[in-house]
Amino acid sequence: MRKLPFFPRLFQLICSLCIFFSVHDKVHAQASGNPILQGYEADPDIQYFNGKYYIYPTGGNYFKAFSSTDLTNWVFEGVIFDLGPQCSWANVNGWAPHVVFRNNQYYFYYTAEAKIGVAVGPSPIGPFTDLGYPLIGSDPFITDIIDPAVFVDNDGQAYIYYGGSAQSKMVIRKLASNMTSFIGGPTLATPQYYTEAPHMLKRGSTYYLSYSNGSWANSTYNVRYSTSNSPMGPWTYRGVILQNWGPFTGNGHASIMHRPGCGDDYEDEYFIVYHRYQNGDYTTRRVCIDRLYFTNALIMPVYPTWAGMPARPNDPEGMGCIVPNTIPNGTYRIVSKMTTATGQPLVLDIFNCSTSRSADIGTWTPTSCPGQRWQLTYLDGFYTIVSQQPTHYALDLTGCNINEGAPLGLWDNNGNPCQQYRLEPVGGGYYRIMNRVSSYVLDIGACSNVPGADVTHWRWKGLDCQLWKFEPISASAATVAGAPTYTVKTYPNPAKTELNIVMEPVLDAGKSAGYGTDNKGFTFALYNTNGALVAKGKSPGESTSAKVDTRKLPKGNYFLKVNKGSEQVEKQIIVIDQ
Repeated sequence: MRKLPFFPRLFQLICSLCIFFSVHDKVHAQASGNPILQGYEADPDIQYFNGKYYIYPTGGNYFKAFSSTDLTNWVFEGVIFDLGPQCSWANVNGWAPHVVFRNNQYYFYYTAEAKIGVAVGPSPIGPFTDLGYPLIGSDPFITDIIDPAVFVDNDGQAYIYYGGSAQSKMVIRKLASNMTSFIGGPTLATPQYYTEAPHMLKRGSTYYLSYSNGSWANSTYNVRYSTSNSPMGPWTYRGVILQNWGPFTGNGHASIMHRPGCGDDYEDEYFIVYHRYQNGDYTTRRVCIDRLYFTNALIMPVYPTWAGMPARPNDPEGMGCIVPNTIPNGTYRIVSKMTTATGQPLVLDIFNCSTSRSADIGTWTPTSCPGQRWQLTYLDGFYTIVSQQPTHYALDLTGCNINEGAPLGLWDNNGNPCQQYRLEPVGGGYYRIMNRVSSYVLDIGACSNVPGADVTHWRWKGLDCQLWKFEPISASAATVAGAPTYTVKTYPNPAKTELNIVMEPVLDAGKSAGYGTDNKGFTFALYNTNGALVAKGKSPGESTSAKVDTRKLPKGNYFLKVNKGSEQVEKQIIVIDQ
């Protein structure tokens, strides 16, 4: 990929932070990043109480809590339950808590010494008072009484799901309304491929039981799910939600949440919190968050990311809920909110109007090149973005590289998730274009307003260079709205000693070739990437071609402006050594 040498990526980090803090609301511009908690944390339970999100991870000898108002900034709330002083029946192996609000109290369910206890408190962070004995100390089906998960159905009936690990069995019991005793006995109801860590989510009338499979200690750990029309089963196995992906392995012990305040269950604001190993380090588990989507009532596979998800505040001035996109399928020019220094638009462009798979993706001012026309096709919450060049390659995350700053390119339109994007409105008619597998957004390199900057993907900051609008155009038209009636060819490009400029008409259907009575010459100007004029001239007489001597020009990128009357076409030019 060609980079603008005078704007290194480090400068973007500095400049974008300056712009970010000066002109953008902090809440709108943040993203969580992954992991979201520092240090070794695992088995996260996420809940939403009184305007805050809470994460309760596995403890050891005691349990901690973390809170956030936007899923981005997490505050350590301290130790909220200490097994030794606060639990009379266990001292160690405190694992996998789950917190529920009911009866105007908070019920803190937890594992300790392969039994399940419950403590009750007045707030999400306690102080909690234990029952004084295990809630579940024995079970006729299992001895590994671990990983409690409580679900309260719409009719008010509460259920507790637990068990797993070596025995790989799951048990369900109905909880009484006091949440500390039971109705009836236990039921063995193990779904297919179950190991441990059950979690129940209800969406519409369907019950989604997610759980971990494999060993928590290595890369075999993953998250799967089954569904039922009853909270007690029987279960229909549906598939894998989380598994190894890139540098992320052992993704497991997840909890899923429908974002509060996002309307009915079918509005698409779900996220998953889980722990993982990363970069080959199997000594430290990290708590992470990523977005989760449904299609046809099934959960789509989740791709672990470095990006996490954009801030999700619940204040009235927040961004609101993100629902599936409503941009109709069609052909569009994709226009950045960033403009040139002279106010010209910058659009998503295939450099040199190339038809090659290896073509670079960047910005340029509008031309008649079909490499600036993109076909959007929506399916199951995501769009593919396909060039209207004759080759019809799809906008692709090159090599499926999920690292920040990775380049965008073109590849065969094959349905790969690295070619899928969320188009999410951010106000003013603009959208962020978010890659499915990375959760990073399309970004103009160095936030440059000079035509020819590369477009990569970067963490969400809410800057103009990450905001795009979609201008509909005709897929079959040879020109786009406002584009010139002629096109310009340049050769050789890259140029060594001279550059030839040839002006040709753009033919509308039903019209003959030629320029009619307006068969006049043209003027041209060549600029370097700093915007300085380095050459200019005009075609001789009424000729439709001209030459530029490039022998004295330093090698590098340039942009050419060709004017005929009131119309203008721009092209990217490369000069190389002789």
